[in-house]
Amino acid sequence: MSASPPSLSSLASFKQRLIRGYLALAGRRPGTVLLVLALLTTVLGALVPRLEVDPRLEALLPPNTTTSQANDEAKRRFASVSPYYLVIQSSDPDLNRRMAQQALAEVQKWPETLWAIQRRDPSYFLDRRLLYIDRGTLEELGEDVEIFLDWHRCAAMPGCVNFEEEPPEPDFERIRSQYESAPELAALIGLFGKENIPDPEASAEAEAPAEDPSAVEGGALQKVSATQASSKQFGELCRPDGGACVVQATIDGDASDLQFATEMLHRGEALLESLHPEDKPSDLITAVTGIYRSLPLTREAVMTDLQSTFGLTLALIVGVLALQFRRPRTFLLLLVPLGVGSVWSLGVFALISPTLNLISSAVMIVLAGLGIDFGIHLITHFSNEKERGLATKDALYNSLDQLMSSLWVAALTTSCSFLALTVGRFRGFAQMGLLASVGIICILVATMVVMPPLILWLDRRRPFQGSVIRPWTPPSALLGRWRRGPALAVTLLGLACLGGGIWQARNLELEHDFKRLVTQAAGDHGTDFGPALHGTSRGVVLMLADDPEALEAAGQGVRERYPEGLRGNEGAAVITPGTFVPPEQDERLAAIARLKALAADAERHAKGKLAQRLKAWQPLLDVDEPIRAEDMPQWVLDSFAERDRSFGKVGVIYHSYSSEDAHHMIELTKKLDDLRATYPKVRFASSSAVLGEVVPLLAADGLLVTGLTLVGLLVGTLLVGRSLRRTLLVVTAICTAIASSIALMPLLGWKVNFYNMLVFPVGFGMGVDGAIYVVWSVYRRRGVTDWSGLLVSSRAVLGATLTTFVAFASLTTSHNGGLASLGKLAMLVLSITLVTNLLWLPAVLSLIPQRAKPEPDKGPEGPTQSSREELPATAPPVTEELPEAG
Repeated sequence: MSASPPSLSSLASFKQRLIRGYLALAGRRPGTVLLVLALLTTVLGALVPRLEVDPRLEALLPPNTTTSQANDEAKRRFASVSPYYLVIQSSDPDLNRRMAQQALAEVQKWPETLWAIQRRDPSYFLDRRLLYIDRGTLEELGEDVEIFLDWHRCAAMPGCVNFEEEPPEPDFERIRSQYESAPELAALIGLFGKENIPDPEASAEAEAPAEDPSAVEGGALQKVSATQASSKQFGELCRPDGGACVVQATIDGDASDLQFATEMLHRGEALLESLHPEDKPSDLITAVTGIYRSLPLTREAVMTDLQSTFGLTLALIVGVLALQFRRPRTFLLLLVPLGVGSVWSLGVFALISPTLNLISSAVMIVLAGLGIDFGIHLITHFSNEKERGLATKDALYNSLDQLMSSLWVAALTTSCSFLALTVGRFRGFAQMGLLASVGIICILVATMVVMPPLILWLDRRRPFQGSVIRPWTPPSALLGRWRRGPALAVTLLGLACLGGGIWQARNLELEHDFKRLVTQAAGDHGTDFGPALHGTSRGVVLMLADDPEALEAAGQGVRERYPEGLRGNEGAAVITPGTFVPPEQDERLAAIARLKALAADAERHAKGKLAQRLKAWQPLLDVDEPIRAEDMPQWVLDSFAERDRSFGKVGVIYHSYSSEDAHHMIELTKKLDDLRATYPKVRFASSSAVLGEVVPLLAADGLLVTGLTLVGLLVGTLLVGRSLRRTLLVVTAICTAIASSIALMPLLGWKVNFYNMLVFPVGFGMGVDGAIYVVWSVYRRRGVTDWSGLLVSSRAVLGATLTTFVAFASLTTSHNGGLASLGKLAMLVLSITLVTNLLWLPAVLSLIPQRAKPEPDKGPEGPTQSSREELPATAPPVTEELPEAG
């Protein structure tokens, strides 16, 4: 004799004893049991405030990617990786400058401020600009001046004859041309702003920036009077027209810390508001911007969005329940266990993974739609038992006895489909899968332990009478076996959709415009401050090295490889500490000294424009000391110094790639990977380049987890059902629904993104319950077909699918484009899944030759009528799978 049947019988006996024991306890003291459950819910609910949402894209990536590791190093070493900006914009340039000066003075007083500027004063470098011209050019210019002088000396000397024609005037234009074309110098000009580089041949008034010495102290501007602030200064962080000015600061703190970022946002907003004059212009706009604005507001918008969508989810679920059930107490029986299970889930989430990402933040909306299915099945069976005239406790026992095994199989099947997501490296999927799989189990346990005492407690106050389910008129397709013609036509249509979906899958496209997928929470505050930051308003790649030599070698290599910038159309944009300190300074100083002496001599012979040009260039020749790091303006040292105040090992590459265009970010990521391979001693960090790693990872992990989910469902259904035919029917139905959805996506203009990609693996789990329920209700063991239970099973499938449908439908109202796309695709998949389960599967089952139902054996506890007519959620009744006693 096989050992398997006794084992299964023992398991069934244990299940029955467990149900009887719990119902006996709940029957004696239902209020006490509910109170204990309420206390447990309170304890777990106290953990819920620990949950928070990280809205950064970095939170979706695995922590060990190259870009993530480089970004983490950048945060540890370089405080300026997250700049803090205060923006003032109005039609009054003087007011903008004055308010910017006042804001700067206040920000410098904050204890968290490491440094703050409102001006990148270029005068130190402008006075020494000839040191950036290569020695050859300086020496050639000196030779031209000397030839020019020799000819004119001879011409002025009696008896001296020039055998050559008069040489042209020395061409100082070559110096200006090189100053603007050399990669290092072009990058510096971008840092200062071209409008802040005066022409050395201009008048004395425009030759150098007019500045008030009292306005500069320690490299940062102090508060000045209205008169002083109203005069434009070279290097100021203002637009050329003065229409917007910026204060830039580096704050000692972690900008990714939501609490800290929120505090700094509110402090900055309060400061700017306090600076508004009484007679301010109507178009005055002040704002905090940068990550200190975007992160808190995005997080706030996401939380508000989730609260509103979750509330809408509950409202829609209640509406669907009202269509199915006719007694208000039924809503209480369904929603209380769901609420308790949700709180338990959130409490467990707070223990295992308290920080949610953009995708996993929607987990409760998904669980609300899926979790209530357990209660619907249980209350439906309870209602049917009561309609047969059984006492409340007996009706509960029969319902739990019939459904416990199948509900657990349903929960484990769905949980495993979510758990398959954890295999991927993409944390957006992995965390969602882990939390959803845990949440499904929590809600099932809550339903099983909360609903019985709640029913018994309510029954003491007012006994349950009759059915709580609304009557309905089913379509004829659910009343029995189909005629062969329509069945064959529908079957072939479904198979055509399956093949078409597989073929159409090659036309699916990934969404590369990520602006459509994010919550525009930081919003457009109405300012155009980019030009005020000059060349630094572009994207940033940080170069991090362990020694200055490796950094300078990498910087020079990037300049040579990408002379017009990484994108090829933006000009030179590489700045390293060596950019400020030119090489061969001693030789260049010697060439400049020679030029100075020659220029002084040339002034005696020069006339007209040449004399004016020599006079304009003379101050630039008064350079007799090299540029040294310790002598440079404080704002330079602050901008490129590390947290330990070391200088020389951090550089910057500016680029114009769009951080919201995946095509651009993938291209940037590839170039950075190439640079990393070429310069292994330098790390290249870029927060925007994270997107370039997200998209390829998404594509790879999406296919992986979808395939694993399908394989898992195939194996699981085969093990549970122990029937290859039933397994093939279930899996084919689910694949047909998913393939049909894929076929419609290109026609609807929908693209795959890292939000709605989740629907494909989860769609298998969402659809498998209904498919199993229909197949098990008609196609019994040993090839027996029995259509008597199809009507009941279809009613359960319809109700369960509708609740899940409305849960995802609520996501379409989200302001987050990604969550909205997830909701739309899930609605499409669920709609097609419902049609497939309730129409296509009965059509296919109608083509299977009908076999007579064998007469069951009658043991001491033979199968009841309800156990033959009422069917489980995902597996056959226990009485069908187990041998009868005796």
